[in-house]
Amino acid sequence: MVFEIIERYPLANSVIANSVIAGLRALDCRLAMDDAETGHSNLAYLGTLSIDIIKIDRIFVKMIKLGTTQVPVLDGLIAMAKDLDCEIVAEGVETEAQALYLRARGVVQA
Repeated sequence: MVFEIIERYPLANSVIANSVIAGLRALDCRLAMDDAETGHSNLAYLGTLSIDIIKIDRIFVKMIKLGTTQVPVLDGLIAMAKDLDCEIVAEGVETEAQALYLRARGVVQA
């Protein structure tokens, strides 16, 4: 089972959040950061919480157009997720060009 931290509300108390997360991990649950880098889903959470999955928001995926060779912000998010040893899920993949771009960078879940 995977629980998501969503971007709508900030986590008010990281000590309590980490305690809840530890309890979920004891039940073999995983944690996903939804819509990474939008709203309240920020880099601070990635550094303080034990995230298993980073879900890249569609606003970054939409930056990929036919013939695009680089999307620096998206490429940075992918690199960061890999450095954190997180699974990556790209949201809002709608075109073949987007799928191919992501796949070439090792993102296979959409």
